[in-house]
Amino acid sequence: MTDKAESYARIFTSKENESAGLTSTTWSRGQRIQNLPTFASIHQLQYTDSWIYIKTFGLGLPKMGPLYLNVFIDMNFPSYLGNTVTTPF
Repeated sequence: MTDKAESYARIFTSKENESAGLTSTTWSRGQRIQNLPTFASIHQLQYTDSWIYIKTFGLGLPKMGPLYLNVFIDMNFPSYLGNTVTTPF
């Protein structure tokens, strides 16, 4: 599960780029701006008798997109994904 832990998250920004295999490690559209590359995937797994702990940084998948708003894939999703930092509540 941690085999992609050292990989940067990458995005296909269009159907054309996906067909050509061209990905980006930084992107911007809508409210989500990814100015710096961020790691993808799961980085560490720990467990106890009662719980499983999953530690991640960045985005969950090494390659994402392109992202569309409809099933006809002709309307771009208004905002890309972005790395966010959350703290326990």
